Amino acid sequence: MIYISDTSTNPYFNLAEEEFLLKNFTEDVFRLWINAPSIIVGRYQNSIAEINTEYTTQHHIPVVRRLTGGGAVFHDLGNLNFTFIQNMNTVADTATMFRRFTLPILQALHSIAVDAQLQGRNDLTINGLKFSGNAICIHQNRVLMHGTLMFDVSKTNLSKALKSRPEKFIGKAVKSNVKRVTNIKEHLTLEGILQNDIAAAALRERQCLQEQPNAELHAKHTTETQNIHCPEQQTEHGAEPQNGLYSEDCIMHTPIHGSEHTPVLCAKPQAEYADIQWFKDFLGRYICLHSSDITPYNFSAQQQEAIAELAHKRYKTDSWNFGKSPEYNFSNIKKFSAALIEIFFNVKDGFIKSLSIQGDYFFTRPTEEFIAAIEGTPHTREAINKKVGTLDVSAYFAGVDSEDIVNLFF
Repeated sequence: MIYISDTSTNPYFNLAEEEFLLKNFTEDVFRLWINAPSIIVGRYQNSIAEINTEYTTQHHIPVVRRLTGGGAVFHDLGNLNFTFIQNMNTVADTATMFRRFTLPILQALHSIAVDAQLQGRNDLTINGLKFSGNAICIHQNRVLMHGTLMFDVSKTNLSKALKSRPEKFIGKAVKSNVKRVTNIKEHLTLEGILQNDIAAAALRERQCLQEQPNAELHAKHTTETQNIHCPEQQTEHGAEPQNGLYSEDCIMHTPIHGSEHTPVLCAKPQAEYADIQWFKDFLGRYICLHSSDITPYNFSAQQQEAIAELAHKRYKTDSWNFGKSPEYNFSNIKKFSAALIEIFFNVKDGFIKSLSIQGDYFFTRPTEEFIAAIEGTPHTREAINKKVGTLDVSAYFAGVDSEDIVNLFF
């Protein structure tokens, strides 16, 4: 197995990397990665129906479609994503796959006294509150399962960014299942962290970095933290193999600042230093310690260029992120101070078709002219805003401004 601990937070690049790994690697893969604020929608979802386009536009939050199914999720720098990719050696249903791949995550959390559970088919919960959604994609004989781990996500931004009005949309797209959520950090205790040597060591390192800042040591930590060796005949007490993911013949030696075997002495560990980077370090080390024959992996410059090209050609495009949405119908009605306007239209391949506008409003130019200008426009806020900006909206809808008309389409 190879272990990839990514530093990029670019959602376009990170989603392209998932596809690149799935389709070009034959090794088992374990990956940890973090996205900047973004909305990641499922393979067959109607992107527009899942998001608050006004909020995402104002806050420059990109919407990116992934390869796997399932619902829309909000990512930010407080969310850690994990990925497993393996060969499908045996036929298994998705429920079995979810159980297998989430087990190491659950056991890592249990080791720091976080009572996480697999609930339903693919959700991880704490006290019934969801903190992780997981999804699967199969390509030939390879299976990719990835999931979110809400460690310290902004719940306010999550709720606002994913706010939707499903009554406006009628179509065949997969709709997200809204559930109450929680952050892992809310359930951490210092006592729980210190009961696991790996978590405690990672916390001390994180604390040292912040209490004793040193650029050279920080660079060393960043590049060498995942320098993991798994010699045979060395075991950690209590490690048990689980479905081929865990092994007893693996022990990790992580360089600590100053010497490979000598830790830097810091103040008494404090839970406040248990941030998202600590969690990423801990989880990476825990999974590596319990995995068989694992090797850290860095992409070559050529591979990075290939991923960047895939991101540019697919994951950054409206045709992928919005145009791949299944066909759907949209309707909306709004009462303004000077008008009542109701719109209906169909969206196919991402483009507005069969637009109809009715209502109680005054005009000096025919509505049919406005409709002809709008039909064929991509159903994205950017495209409609650009198109409406070329029209004299007040001539078609007296007393209504351009922004109000654009908002009617979402």
